[in-house]
Formats: sequence, C-alpha cells, structure tokens
Amino acid sequence: MKTEVKNKNNNSIKFTDSIKTKLVAAMLLTAAVPLIVSLVVSYISSTSKAESDAQENLQWQANYIESEFSAIIENNITSMQTLACSPATKMYLSEGGNDSLEADMLVQLEAINDIFDDGNVTIITSSAGKQLLRTDGNTLADANGSEDFETAIQGQIYISNAMASKSTGEMIMTIIVPVYDDNNNVIGLVQRNYALSAVHDFLAENADDAFVVDRDAVIAAHAQFTISAEDEPKSVAGDAFMTNNDSSGFYEVVNHSDN
Repeated sequence: MKTEVKNKNNNSIKFTDSIKTKLVAAMLLTAAVPLIVSLVVSYISSTSKAESDAQENLQWQANYIESEFSAIIENNITSMQTLACSPATKMYLSEGGNDSLEADMLVQLEAINDIFDDGNVTIITSSAGKQLLRTDGNTLADANGSEDFETAIQGQIYISNAMASKSTGEMIMTIIVPVYDDNNNVIGLVQRNYALSAVHDFLAENADDAFVVDRDAVIAAHAQFTISAEDEPKSVAGDAFMTNNDSSGFYEVVNHSDN
C-alpha cells in the first residue's frame, strides 16, 4: 500500500510545476530579453543607416542630374541667342526666307548642330508661324496658334512642354528664342527641337530611377522607359513633390511605368 501511495504522489507533480523547470525558464527568459532587444535595436539601427545612405546617394544623383540637365538647356538657349543676334539671321527673316540666303543660313544652323553633336534639329520660323528652314530637311510645319509659338512671338524665351513633333512625330521639347530687328520688333524665331529620347538616355546613364516632368506635371522623360507620342501621358500632379511647398526632401512614389 505505501508503495502505491508514493507512486501516486510522484505522478501528480506536473512538469511545468517543477521548481527546476521554473528556474530554467526564468534563466532562459532573462537571457532572451536582452537578445531580443539587441536584435530589434540592431535592426532599427541598420535600417536607419541604410535609409540614410540611400537618401545621401539619391541627393547626390539629383544634384548631379539637375546640374547636367540645366547645363544642356542653358547651352541650347545660349546657342539660339547667338543665332538670333546674327546679322545673317536677321537679314534672312527680314526678307521672308530669301532663297538666295538659304544656303548660307543652313551652314550656320548646321554649325550649331555640329557643336552639340546630339542629333537634334535647329529651325528658323517666320513671324507668321511658318517654318522656313530645318536642318533635318523634314516637312516644314506651321506653328501658328500653338502655345510655344504664341508665347515666343511675344518676345519671350520659351521652353515647351513635352509634345509630339508635327514633322517627325517623335516626342520633343522645343527651346525657342525670338529674333529682333534693329527697331526691336520680333521678326521671327529660332529654335532647337530637343528629342526627349535623348533626355531618357541621359537619365538612364546617370540613375536607376529618375524622371523629368514638364510644367503641366506630365512625365517628359524617364530613366526606366521611353515615351512615345502614342503613349498615354503619365501625370504626377498628385505626387508629394508637386503638392507640397518644400524646395527639397524625400518621398515615396509609385512605379510610374505601371500608371
């Protein structure tokens, strides 16, 4: 009988109620808490460092792209201003695109193209909006009534939004400078049609994911994909950098190729 009672009492003690078990569990918990805290702190610290490094790299890329792209635009404007001030250009426009002056005028336009060597087109347009001369020899378009012509003919240097060329169908932005006669009247325009495919190539060479938008918040060029005249315009009007007043900063953006 005693033996049976002893066995019964031994079997009634649960493993989890054992003092030894509780001590081991307490020791494990004491050791685990610092480990868990350490892992969490380490993860947060590593994530924060990675984010900081990514932002620093993005800021460098943004500054570089802005500087280089601004230089491209400024150089094109300067070349058009030089062309607009040329006596030969003023004479050509004053005489309505005189055929006898066309060959010499074309030499000047091609000399500008040779300096840039970027495959883009230089054009002279009359005060009526009719293109008189193009370096690519394509169809002379009528710009009368377009926003870029109507703005520039008022005497303003103008850079257009992204648009499809009437002559070639490719996506371009137009850099336009007015030409004045000796009486300070606008007698025509000189312009360079800058292919947005070239902007795409520039972005792709300098960043994994970068884009340029026009004044209507439409993506004009993107590093990850080319844009054709048949593509639906991709607006970023609702993105943070368009809706806030910050001059700089970081924000998350959706994949524009999926929009």
